Amino acid sequence: MAIEFKTIDEQIAILENRGLVFKEKSNAAELLLRSNYYDIVNGCGSFLQKDKDSFIEGATFEELYAIYMFDKDIKHTFFNRIGEAEAFLRTQVAYYFCEVHKGKYAYLDTANFRKDKKLEVARLLSDLARIINNNKHYDNAISHYLKKYDEVPLWVLVNFMEFGQLRTFYKLMIERDKRKVADSICILMKKYYQKEFKLTPSILDSYLQNINDVRNMAAHDNRILKSTLRKDAKPNKYILGELKKAELNSVFHVYLTLKLFIPRQKYENLDKALRNKTNRLFKKTKKHEFLFLKIIESIGFTKEWFEKNV
Repeated sequence: MAIEFKTIDEQIAILENRGLVFKEKSNAAELLLRSNYYDIVNGCGSFLQKDKDSFIEGATFEELYAIYMFDKDIKHTFFNRIGEAEAFLRTQVAYYFCEVHKGKYAYLDTANFRKDKKLEVARLLSDLARIINNNKHYDNAISHYLKKYDEVPLWVLVNFMEFGQLRTFYKLMIERDKRKVADSICILMKKYYQKEFKLTPSILDSYLQNINDVRNMAAHDNRILKSTLRKDAKPNKYILGELKKAELNSVFHVYLTLKLFIPRQKYENLDKALRNKTNRLFKKTKKHEFLFLKIIESIGFTKEWFEKNV
């Protein structure tokens, strides 16, 4: 049986029959035309529902839309900061790999990567060669270096890698090389925060995997609320700071780990942006007891974090 098309008026009627209150139907109709019904209602509606067919008493479309916009706003915030973290990682990986492995196309030599991951290394090197071949006829840095030097250095190639490829490159680097990247981050952390910081390559790699997951959710505009990441990051007390705990497979933990990859001022800007957005959500949902906490806790953000500097 085919799913029946519903007009905007019919969509509003369905939601009203389920108990959702509309303060301004004309405005709601415009918002439903601008934003996908499924994303708003099916993606965020569960926070305001007492069961799948009815909303909690007094729930409004405006509150539902505020939850939807909170989801979109924090995705945008994360995406921007992850982009900055990605740029930093590209530089670190290229610098410390090339410092040790010199010579033409050293990054295509399996001897310069982990010996226990031969199949993964082969796939990575195939991807890198494909990036070069796919870009050699365009007017870009790859074609420029090929024409002028008959070589594409890693510090150029990294800018054409997807984040997942970059993370895989780090994962497959020789342990000694990976440690140089981790140690470099610890030095910067001490500079920014005047505190000792310890970070192992395996812990760093677990952070990159979860950052990659959040980046992909944001890039593809997938719902981030009520999401858990595929794997637990490895615990590190230095990441928590004064916080008591954080779920290791949460968006909140990714927020904590981004501290490692961006300058202190930009991390403080990230923190401020997230607090402003959560405060705005709190004001729009506070009439419903526990609703606000239910929303932010769905991605690991805690009451402890929210009440700090409110």
